[in-house]
Amino acid sequence: MRILIATYWSYPSLGGITTYIKELSQQLMRNGYHVDIFSLHPSLKSYYVVNSDVKFSKKKMKAMISNQNASLPSDLWMRYQEIERSCYEAAASQLPLNQYDLIHTQDIFSTNIFSRIKPKNVPLVTTVHGCFSTEMIRYGIIKKNTERWKYSTEFESRALSESQHIITPSNWLNHYLKELFCLKGVRITTVHNGLSVSSFLSKLNQAFHPPSSQSKKIVLSCIARLTPLKGHIYLLDALAELKKNTLDWECWFIGNGEIKKKLVNKTRKLNLQNHVKFLGFQKDIPNSLNQTDILILPSLQENLPYVIMEAQISGTPVIATHVGGIPEMIEPFRTGLLSPPKDSDTLYKNIQLLLQNKTLKTDIIRSAKEFGEKQWAIERTTKEVNAIYQEERQRIN
Repeated sequence: MRILIATYWSYPSLGGITTYIKELSQQLMRNGYHVDIFSLHPSLKSYYVVNSDVKFSKKKMKAMISNQNASLPSDLWMRYQEIERSCYEAAASQLPLNQYDLIHTQDIFSTNIFSRIKPKNVPLVTTVHGCFSTEMIRYGIIKKNTERWKYSTEFESRALSESQHIITPSNWLNHYLKELFCLKGVRITTVHNGLSVSSFLSKLNQAFHPPSSQSKKIVLSCIARLTPLKGHIYLLDALAELKKNTLDWECWFIGNGEIKKKLVNKTRKLNLQNHVKFLGFQKDIPNSLNQTDILILPSLQENLPYVIMEAQISGTPVIATHVGGIPEMIEPFRTGLLSPPKDSDTLYKNIQLLLQNKTLKTDIIRSAKEFGEKQWAIERTTKEVNAIYQEERQRIN
């Protein structure tokens, strides 16, 4: 079978969509499928088919659609969205789509575009990794009950209805999309993401250089982009409480982002600068986890974070927040611990609990590893995705 995996976003890049595409495409190819990936190039200057000579200049695509400018919205953000989508469509339209047996899009934008330009006998399956409209609200780009909100939600609802089959990585997102957009007659199936467990485990014992000479300290790690939605600010408050009771620890903030300066200032204000280390982006997460005693993810919003999968497989106990799809990953006191979002006090108590209760920590490590190696195996994910591929091919024929 020949599959085209398409995303509107750049590939490869940081984040879960790139991991999903990489893991799924590699397993599909191991199963004998031919897989092409179409996306925006990481340079942001062209669209391309990965690992091929097929490339379309974004500048040329903009020139092709210049005659559409008169009909564009006056709102600058909405205008930008229209131009970007038109450029992507101009490039995608030049692909030989009739050579594929199925197209698997990874977002609402590529879904909307490929639903219009694909041959009628080629099924369109979509994995939705989040809700664009609500994410734009959380980032302060749009507000509810405004023209932008109407524009965004109407487009997202229409795009979701244009796919033959929607895959969501979590039950939480599945239910959320159904409720928000009142989706009727749309096939939506939850398939949990996965990764190559054997490949991940093989990386765990490679060398990693700790950020300080005090490597015998307990290492807490928060592996997440430094953005407001990741909840670092609440973790710092929890760490300030932890410092009152014990000093033989340090916390690594692994990741970059726009609120680093704010977090550094708060770290100094709480007098935590000798305990909190800002390590920036680390390419080799398996090795970071290999040096970590407890992973902490204090997010305000998540879908199905890969870092929790990786921590469970690596034998690193996880403390996370009860948001999004995380409760599908963590059964409290068996495969990890959960705290309410924005609750620094409970977060502190959970950290203290794992530091003090060695038996509980050992039990969680064992149960989470056993659960993770089975539940997060890419073979399971691919088997379930392939079943949807076959179902939609039979349906369209």
